Amino acid sequence: MKDHTRRSVAYVVGRLAGNPSGVVYDHEIGTRTIIAGDVDRGGVNVYDYDRRARLSGSPTGDGLDLFDHGDRAHVQISLRSPGWCVGFDQATRSHFEVRAHGREIEVFDFETRRTHVYTV
Repeated sequence: MKDHTRRSVAYVVGRLAGNPSGVVYDHEIGTRTIIAGDVDRGGVNVYDYDRRARLSGSPTGDGLDLFDHGDRAHVQISLRSPGWCVGFDQATRSHFEVRAHGREIEVFDFETRRTHVYTV
């Protein structure tokens, strides 16, 4: 997955887990990204101010189908339980798993085979 896709997914899952935030902190590179908008199980409509790109999404049977307007690619998220989801990034054809622990969000990217940590 691309770095900004992981950050966006962490933001969405963090918001779904109940964190009312407009910033994602990437622990790996030590930067904050401003992302703001509406996130709930009924849909997503947010804007990434660093990338100047919108992320929108609609509900599916068990999750959300997101569309990254900057990359023009879909990202599917399937909610397994509160704070845990799995997904697929069509842009890089890679799977991922996300776990929320309070404000800390862990994204395991099967492409990089690593866990990436964010705070929302």
